[in-house]
Amino acid sequence: MFALCLLALGMPPVAFAQDAPASCSQVQPDAAVTFFGKKLVDTPSLKSAQARRINAQMGLGECLLTARASLGALIAEDPEDAELAYLDARSDALAGEGEVAERKLQALLEAQPGMHAARVLQAGLLLDREQRVQSRALLVEASASQPGDLRAAFQLLRVNALDEPKGKGVGELFQVLRDDALPPDLRETAQVTLLYITALDLGQKEAALRESLRFESQTPRWDKANNLARLLAEESGKTGEARTHLQSVIAESSATPEAQSFARLLMAETWLLDAAKIDPAPSTRNADLVAKASAQVNGNLVPLAGRIRKYHDLSALRPFVAGVKDADERGSDGLTGLCRATQLLDVERVREALAAGAAVDAECSGSTALAFLVRQGPGFYERKRPILQALLEAGAAPNPKLYPGSSYTAMSFCAEALPGCQDALLPMLNTYAVRRGLPAADIPK
Repeated sequence: MFALCLLALGMPPVAFAQDAPASCSQVQPDAAVTFFGKKLVDTPSLKSAQARRINAQMGLGECLLTARASLGALIAEDPEDAELAYLDARSDALAGEGEVAERKLQALLEAQPGMHAARVLQAGLLLDREQRVQSRALLVEASASQPGDLRAAFQLLRVNALDEPKGKGVGELFQVLRDDALPPDLRETAQVTLLYITALDLGQKEAALRESLRFESQTPRWDKANNLARLLAEESGKTGEARTHLQSVIAESSATPEAQSFARLLMAETWLLDAAKIDPAPSTRNADLVAKASAQVNGNLVPLAGRIRKYHDLSALRPFVAGVKDADERGSDGLTGLCRATQLLDVERVREALAAGAAVDAECSGSTALAFLVRQGPGFYERKRPILQALLEAGAAPNPKLYPGSSYTAMSFCAEALPGCQDALLPMLNTYAVRRGLPAADIPK
């Protein structure tokens, strides 16, 4: 559900935090909070002081990296500790790796079936996958066995809101979102749930996105600003206000290059949206706005054209990019730009094609660009690795057939038949295969 909400905003799912402040080491893990009239504690079933501290740090977006570093060191010392195993699964869940987290929780609960915290986290992940009945059953049981658990109470509130989107749940989720005393990760989950509920109107969506800018969480503030700006420009028609938020991202020195690039892309889009209000195609009357759009992306309209062609809601802007090359157009050799760049091991052109909206798994000499990269032969791994990473980050299937009729897949060929590939490329392929939920039997060791 989280990924769907972010993709609906035109942004990839994000799961990283800002640099940790010194206050992360001073976090108070056992403070009770008032939650709809009840005094509750965050995950009271955790017994060790170090587990409770890391758990509290994970709830603070700006402390997530600190928490992960501490957790990794402790797991190295005691890999069998059940509370640390729970926190490891929770770390994956916060990073957007729900499938990985669920597998870890399943293994943990087989060994520790009565572990309350793991059951609550499992219920939340089931809810993210729309398994409401199963999630509710787990949460009702968990709330009865430990009524003072904040996370169990919150997840049960989410179930109720999703089951009755026109009931009181929307108001309760807004209360959570606005409550500065609650852990930021719960507040962000409340926001994402609000955006998901179809009964929510545009004004409420705006309110939810604006509210998220008031606190630090797993989603960096610059991505929050981009998300709000996209909604303001494309759905609310408030292009001027959208540009104000986008300019703040472009000007922020700590923002990632990817966030700033996306902000510039959206900024160009806002100028075209304004141009389309004057005339439905480029004209002398809107030429200055079209020029501003082009200037915002340094004259390179290819990525913007790819975005406009990808999203139906932007179809009114297609006349403004009619002369811009289609990212998936095939040349006289029958290859797309992405396929050709992959074959030439040109990582910059690969990234440009992907940024322009190229279909990452489009046919490329009999299979996909990723499969071609693997089967291209041994050597040149220093050039192949960044290309492989770019393809995988863009959503490429990590284990396609090597070519039609082949008994090899990309991963099995890399593991068994290609000298050097097992060390150079297979670890990255394995990592993304696990993230995508491929069966363990299909992942070479």
